[in-house]
Amino acid sequence: MKKIILTLLLSFVFMGMSLSTYANSTARFGLEIEMTNVMTNEVVITAECEVTQVLEWRNGINVFNCIANDKKILMKNVSNGLGYDYTKSSAFTHYFLDSSKGIAAQLFLNLGLDYEIENAGTLEVVYRNDGPEVVSNDTIVETNSDVLLFSVTKIEYL
Repeated sequence: MKKIILTLLLSFVFMGMSLSTYANSTARFGLEIEMTNVMTNEVVITAECEVTQVLEWRNGINVFNCIANDKKILMKNVSNGLGYDYTKSSAFTHYFLDSSKGIAAQLFLNLGLDYEIENAGTLEVVYRNDGPEVVSNDTIVETNSDVLLFSVTKIEYL
């Protein structure tokens, strides 16, 4: 009986240890962004960012250290989800463009641009061995007064 109880206790301990383990890594990549007014074709924002993304299932922290229109901007935790696609054997992160912490919203705010985002997609980055990829290079950002094209012009591991 003592042997059975000891076996059960040990199995619970080992099961708890295996449940508390999770995948963890950090991706660092450079990202160049351009936002263009669709109606006038005017480039509104150009930005170069160094991104650090913690790919941890329980805590996907990220930091964007950017220079946008010659101004330094620091953005934190702009992602709305990360995961692992088993069919593609790669991790991914979805980044907000809108919302108060979104990339486009933060750029507008920090650059003093008077745009209120009404609708915007997300930026999805997939992490592969040979380099990060963006699922769609161009995403529409609808504002209160204009429609902007959010474009990723370059992305690479640092």
